[in-house]
Amino acid sequence: MKKTIALPSFILSTLAAIICIFSFSRCTKKVTTTIYRDTTIIEYKDSNLDKQTYINFLFVGPNTQSTTPVMGGEIIKFDRSAYVGLDSLVLFAAGFNYSQSGGTAGSMTLQLYDKTDAKVIGGSTVTISDLAPTGTSENLPFHTSANVIDSIPAKPIDLEVQVTSSGTDNHAVLSQAFLMLRRK
Repeated sequence: MKKTIALPSFILSTLAAIICIFSFSRCTKKVTTTIYRDTTIIEYKDSNLDKQTYINFLFVGPNTQSTTPVMGGEIIKFDRSAYVGLDSLVLFAAGFNYSQSGGTAGSMTLQLYDKTDAKVIGGSTVTISDLAPTGTSENLPFHTSANVIDSIPAKPIDLEVQVTSSGTDNHAVLSQAFLMLRRK
């Protein structure tokens, strides 16, 4: 008679978690590119989805009550023509709002801003009305812009994220922003 040993469920779940971590840890590849002197862009390429590239904005994180635009992130010398075969370019952003007086929180609006040509990128508006996280482990959802591939010039430009609050009592906090580039 063959004897079967049953493993406790926590061992099985731990084993499954370890397998998942090791299998997904190899999905993204960090690529650092020097673009001008000591300035680098960090791109994350998903090796399972080789047609997508993510570019993080530098210096994201303003906490503003301003109803006039405040800059909240930057990608220096971004050139969409350097990415052959692009069919979409979308801004992803996560943030939250809270009211200083304890009243109802408003919203924040952000847009891509072409600092080189001093203009807002058409179709890049994202509005976020999410409330502040209640705990340190709470993840904020990402919100997306429209596909702005046709609105971004095919030349090197400095891109920024401009953030505005819906009111002077409302704190608009941009926590993360990145561009997702997708190839055909």
